[in-house]
Amino acid sequence: MKPGIPPFVDPNWTPGDCGCGRHKAGDIGHVQIIAALRTNPVGLRTLLHGLDEAALRRPAPDGGWSIKQLIDHLAACTGTYYQRVRAMVYQEHPPLPRIDRGDEAAAANRDLGEMMQQYASNEARLANLLMNLNDAQWLRTGFITLPDGRTYDVTLDGTMVHAVDHDREHLTEIKRLREAYGPQEQPGGCVCGLHYAGDISHEQMIAELHSHPRELTAMLDGLDGQTLARPAPDGGWSIKQLVGHLRDASTTYLERTILMLNQNHPTMPRMSRDDEANYNNNDLGQMLQDLAASDERFAQLLESLTPQQWQRTGVRKSADGDAELVVDDTAVHAVDHEREHIAEIKKLLNA
Repeated sequence: MKPGIPPFVDPNWTPGDCGCGRHKAGDIGHVQIIAALRTNPVGLRTLLHGLDEAALRRPAPDGGWSIKQLIDHLAACTGTYYQRVRAMVYQEHPPLPRIDRGDEAAAANRDLGEMMQQYASNEARLANLLMNLNDAQWLRTGFITLPDGRTYDVTLDGTMVHAVDHDREHLTEIKRLREAYGPQEQPGGCVCGLHYAGDISHEQMIAELHSHPRELTAMLDGLDGQTLARPAPDGGWSIKQLVGHLRDASTTYLERTILMLNQNHPTMPRMSRDDEANYNNNDLGQMLQDLAASDERFAQLLESLTPQQWQRTGVRKSADGDAELVVDDTAVHAVDHEREHIAEIKKLLNA
């Protein structure tokens, strides 16, 4: 039987008293746990982009919680998980606090920004605490008392597996509600529009950074200046403008990653839009060379990272509020961003 699983419940269930249902425990390593805590608030902020208050308050189609109620629940649970972990680290087999579900109906009237800030703060505190634990501390224990008086032991490790799995399930639920009630695009943080982040392995990220410039160069070989500078049918960027944007975005992603690796939670540089109007006047060959050099340097840097370095963090300031960034997530978005614009260039060539 797994540590922390009482004999009177399904052995495939990680113990939790969050009140929202039962959650299956995934096979999650310590590095993955910390990475999830760093990136979950970023993913949640992305999911909420463009949703109006009506969509945030609307109950699920099956009568379940609204998006705001789910966020309020996530914020409350992460706060309790932090208290439990801290108690287990500093006390010998302590009693652990139960999750206070509060007034779920009132969540619809709470300020979304405050709930998001509470959730992000709790996740960050938890991640920072876990970063400093040794192997023995991950196995420290405590106990939870159920309403009927029964108690069961839990490990710190098992508690965090449940915490991350709990987040995953509710973020997936929020994603489904977004698809039902809101716009389908999500912001990627660049100036060009909206991007979905795909599920990309480190090896795949690096391989695509090596290959994208070569793919673009071959695709655009022999095209005349008029074709390269022609606006998209919808009035959007021309091919040369897209290439210029890709070059500048690659440089920014590289700069952000270098900052996160060399500084403690730095503020990220914003992407400049100053040169967009001039991209059509730039030499295409030079822009492609610059993109290739930046992507190659980025790929080589990623190849050298340790698992811990992939989880280094920073913060991006914007008018919509601060967003926590992680090296891993930044690299995912960089590759996904290039994928989408290369696909856009292909469409322009076929138009």
